[in-house]
Amino acid sequence: MKRWAKCVKLTVVNDNWTENHPMIATSDGAWWMILSSIKTLVETGKTLDLGF
Repeated sequence: MKRWAKCVKLTVVNDNWTENHPMIATSDGAWWMILSSIKTLVETGKTLDLGF
């Protein structure tokens, strides 16, 4: 994470999977949950309760 003005920039790079890795399709729909939980953690100190 990097401070930028009054914002924080988070860059996520997953370079461990090949282009046709079978888990890409499965994990692709989960990124919004992961990033939302990180954002909430940074802002409040608590993670989201995603029901898992």
